[in-house]
Amino acid sequence: MSEYFLFSCTHKTNNVELKNDYYVELFDKQSNSKKQLLLALTQNGENIFSENYLKAYNLPNPSTLQTSVKGLLNDGIIDKRYNIYFICDPFFKLFLLKIKNC
Repeated sequence: MSEYFLFSCTHKTNNVELKNDYYVELFDKQSNSKKQLLLALTQNGENIFSENYLKAYNLPNPSTLQTSVKGLLNDGIIDKRYNIYFICDPFFKLFLLKIKNC
């Protein structure tokens, strides 16, 4: 079991590293509000327009957030199911977690 876990973790890390330049460019071209939202979505995608969520993740006002959400949805970077927003590419999410923890 531990060998599988080690392979699985190594495989994920390698995918993130292989796409690192792409992810850096993808993240860098986003507006500040989109970047903030992406980093918040690595933790939680529920009730993103609530006052508590906005404060917890230092996000802009709801109208600016709505514009960011719409842009990220249109670009296929995030999606929504059952009123929960999430980052579509799991390796991009790992990349964002890596950024967030630096």
